[in-house]
Amino acid sequence: MWASNAVSSGRRLAWAVLLGVAFAGLVPSARADEAADLAERAAQVATRFPDLFERGATGRVNGVTPAAAKRLLQTIQAGKAADPEIQALAVAYETLANLPGPVNAFQARRLLSDGVAAAVASGDKATLDRVTTLLEGYLDDRAHVYAPLARDLLSQKVRCGAAASGDAALMERISRRLDAGGEAFGATDGDVADRYGLHAAADLFRVAARDQRVVATGYFGTVVVSQDEGRSWATPATGTDEPLLAVALGPGQELWAAGRNGVVLRSEDGGATFVRRPTPFRRHLFGVLAPSPGTALVVGDFGLQLATSDGGARWACIPRDEDVILNGARPAAGDAALVGEFGTVDRMTGLGPPLLRGRLSGVPDDVYLTDVWFSADGRTGVAVGIAGTLLRSTDGGASWTPVAAGFDTDLYGVGGSGDLVAVAGDGGFVAVSHDAGASFVRPTLPAIPAPLLGVAFSSPERGYVVGMRGLVLATRDGGASFERVR
Repeated sequence: MWASNAVSSGRRLAWAVLLGVAFAGLVPSARADEAADLAERAAQVATRFPDLFERGATGRVNGVTPAAAKRLLQTIQAGKAADPEIQALAVAYETLANLPGPVNAFQARRLLSDGVAAAVASGDKATLDRVTTLLEGYLDDRAHVYAPLARDLLSQKVRCGAAASGDAALMERISRRLDAGGEAFGATDGDVADRYGLHAAADLFRVAARDQRVVATGYFGTVVVSQDEGRSWATPATGTDEPLLAVALGPGQELWAAGRNGVVLRSEDGGATFVRRPTPFRRHLFGVLAPSPGTALVVGDFGLQLATSDGGARWACIPRDEDVILNGARPAAGDAALVGEFGTVDRMTGLGPPLLRGRLSGVPDDVYLTDVWFSADGRTGVAVGIAGTLLRSTDGGASWTPVAAGFDTDLYGVGGSGDLVAVAGDGGFVAVSHDAGASFVRPTLPAIPAPLLGVAFSSPERGYVVGMRGLVLATRDGGASFERVR
């Protein structure tokens, strides 16, 4: 792409020789053979991409030209990258990685990660195969400085791209290379089953409610179901003992649960029976959303985002740039609201890109968010996190500001209906808002010296909070008081 620049072949050859000399002394501590190899490859790259590298007055390479790197990434994302482009990406990455200073090391990792993300976003199998071959080359020397990053990128981004394109052969290739213990395409269905049996007092992590139905999930594969607003409870067999960390009610009688090791369960009879739906990854799942029949989005570790439209028979992996832990997925007027570590609070259009990244103000950039709720019209949102983090948005999640609620308790759950919003957290903490999260008051509730983790409302009058040792609290007076119903 840049070979068409107005540079004569003679000047280009001279520049390549000069660049090779500059690379030869790039890092004194590097092994001579590695430095020589990098110098030779850099000279080759320079003949095709003469503006890729920055150099000082002495000709010494001191970086990568941002504009040229951006064009390279655009070529990869367009699915037009052949071997020269992938070689240029590798040499640019290794150049930065070998320059002194933590900033260069960070930029090197970001460049390679962005290059792999671009290959995944291209949807082009040939491009993804070339990037896979590049990363496998770094893995050939297990002691190589680039090997750990290559392993992470193969495990997280490239395998996600392979799953998204349905490339089972590439999934299996990566799994064999990483010795992933069964993370082949569609293999994970929760291998721990019926080891402990049902536990009446298993910790409950999340809850969902609609009309008279209330469903909560927790440890040991536990699902508890009430069809009468919490007055009586059933504990159906789920076929797994993996902790179930998320739950969602779909249309009609449909119900989804997800949890540890990529386990996903689906019920079509309101929670009486469950079927496990295999997913492509053994990564913990912390959020699930079920907006239409047979359709679900699950999110979790390493930025994993999986979607299905056929009841879980097949999953599409939705790549994202940042491999952050995603702790929750909630509905937002037809979209999906996602929260996680490092201040992540995104709004996904439907069940796929693009992502609207919320702008946070008044809180640290690395704040850890645990749950989110949106009003029915998708305009007002409340997000919660550790150390009393309580954020509010009134523009559909584009921007978020702190709510001065006057408490610093770790918060784990939020839910609401209409203008009523409740948050729950450590030490049996509950606070309620009657103005869509603008202010909060403490309700009357039993003394509970244990964390409360999940919140859901079926109406502005009726809501539920769940927590440790199988505890379920219910309010039937709009959050003025809560009583123990399980």
